[in-house]
Amino acid sequence: MNQITPPPRIEIIPATAPFSEGQRSWLNGFLAGMLSLDGSTPLPPGQNDAVLSPAGDGDDGEAPWHDQTMPIADRMKLAEGRPLRRRMMAAMAQQDCGQCGYNCNDYSDAIVSKAEPRLNLCVPGGKETARMLKALNVELEKAPSTSGPAATPAAAAPSVSAELGRSRDNPAPAEFSINLSGHTLSSPDFAEFMQEKFAQFNVPPQCLFFEITETAAIANLGNVVYFMRELKTRGCHFALDDFGSGLSSFMYLKNLPVDYLKIDGQFVENVTHDRIDRSMVEAISQVGKAMGIKTIAERVESPEVLAELGRLGIGYAQGFHIAVPRSTKEFPYLREPSRKS
Repeated sequence: MNQITPPPRIEIIPATAPFSEGQRSWLNGFLAGMLSLDGSTPLPPGQNDAVLSPAGDGDDGEAPWHDQTMPIADRMKLAEGRPLRRRMMAAMAQQDCGQCGYNCNDYSDAIVSKAEPRLNLCVPGGKETARMLKALNVELEKAPSTSGPAATPAAAAPSVSAELGRSRDNPAPAEFSINLSGHTLSSPDFAEFMQEKFAQFNVPPQCLFFEITETAAIANLGNVVYFMRELKTRGCHFALDDFGSGLSSFMYLKNLPVDYLKIDGQFVENVTHDRIDRSMVEAISQVGKAMGIKTIAERVESPEVLAELGRLGIGYAQGFHIAVPRSTKEFPYLREPSRKS
């Protein structure tokens, strides 16, 4: 058996120096290697750069343009002479906000690798970024393909299991609740009228929630059931509003194909201290679960009421404790677009 003789220990830092034994040992090794006292030979500058630089296109990985306050023209100037993927990164808004489903660096890499064909996902950058990315993409299409890491084919790219961020191509779903009056529900032609409007204005039916009061539903039961069944086949949703205020709530519920029960606020507001109201809310919750109908509590105005509703199994809540009514003017994306003459 051959005995391995350990190399002699090089002592550069004296034992009297104000370091622990571990610190002194690390410093001795570091200085010995740096000064070549251990017999090692330092690499020439060219080889040293090759070892320390990232693999692929030789870029140094620095991103001096990664400043969201910097204008795009200044960012692109800083990226001049850099690989295409780095220039694409410089074209983005540098917020790393995730709305595109990536950070800025990964989004640019995904475009260059052909794993991401969409060039308009940078929401903060808007049209300015999209135009620059399209111009750079023309350069990408003309460039010869390479086998390096920066040109990994899309087929070899790992699949992304997480949902992509929201963008113009992948918008957040909007949902709107519409209260229907008894007069509207009494019209036998209302279902056909709504379907015509879906086609005319290209409205996705699944984003609409129709709220029907219990009393109006009972007064026009035949028309209401027909209307609900017709529009549910198109994807619309229905909620029975003010549930519990009528005398025959549970009897008629079996005939109405609703998705939600909105519990009348008169039972909800006193649910923490009124035994009968609490029992009513609990009964509605249990019936809803048995029928596969979701429950919504109205008039929730305190954290105590909200907590009690959670204990009773209510799925959703609305009221001033959740949010106060707001003007549509506070939501710029709901404003009517300006029309050019």
